[in-house]
Amino acid sequence: MNRLLTIDEIKQTELSILDYIDSVCKQHNIRYYLAYGTLLGAIRHKGFIPWDDDIDIYMLRSDYDRFIQLLSAEKENHYSLLSIYNDSDYFYEFAKVVDNRTSINANNLKAMRNEGVWVDIFPLDDAPRLLRMFKWFLNCIGACRILAVNTTFPSNKYPRLLYPLWALSKLIGPRFFLRISDMIAKSGKSSSYVGYMCSMGVSRYFFKKQWCNDVILVDFEGKKYPAFKQYDDYLKYQYGDYMQLPPEDKRVSHPIKAYWKQ
Repeated sequence: MNRLLTIDEIKQTELSILDYIDSVCKQHNIRYYLAYGTLLGAIRHKGFIPWDDDIDIYMLRSDYDRFIQLLSAEKENHYSLLSIYNDSDYFYEFAKVVDNRTSINANNLKAMRNEGVWVDIFPLDDAPRLLRMFKWFLNCIGACRILAVNTTFPSNKYPRLLYPLWALSKLIGPRFFLRISDMIAKSGKSSSYVGYMCSMGVSRYFFKKQWCNDVILVDFEGKKYPAFKQYDDYLKYQYGDYMQLPPEDKRVSHPIKAYWKQ
């Protein structure tokens, strides 16, 4: 039987993936930035948020596309890239780099090949002009994608009246919705704002493009990784008073079951 990883082993595996990403980016002059709770953890805790166990990074779309092209051709190590561009089973809007020596218990989700302990990579696209319409439409597309990858109706997330939509979305399959959201995300024309535009459900989704211009290195688990120089503006925008710890009932973890492969 495959051995279950401890939380510490999951974190160490993710850090090794991040180091691999960092080395590829340095070698090919690709810029990336710590994102979301990973950046918050770096600034507030100098590492992982104590109740969190994942790593998120941003790349501007041009760098994201180059990174995907490079890793899609890489076959020589135990890391793999998963994205909608190189894996027909993949069903997330953003890319992941996974450790092939591990596997994940996917619970109620559609089976996906090669899924293991991962680092998430979110593309930053130019913001669109009609933000309200854009957000509403992408939320609808995103809901259909989520329904499509659930093997049974997710009654804990959606009302029963959406059961017919689940059945239809499951029949169509997630790839259809992924192609639409990806196409729309890349259609923005703003020169002032960027964001993770493939899904509107991920925190605050757009911010000033100028924040991507200057990079500093910040401490994360004893090493240094790139972040927005204006990280204070970004974190205030995303989280408000980000140095204040949330109430204990809001310290939500995202537990996963990961295993070493035999």
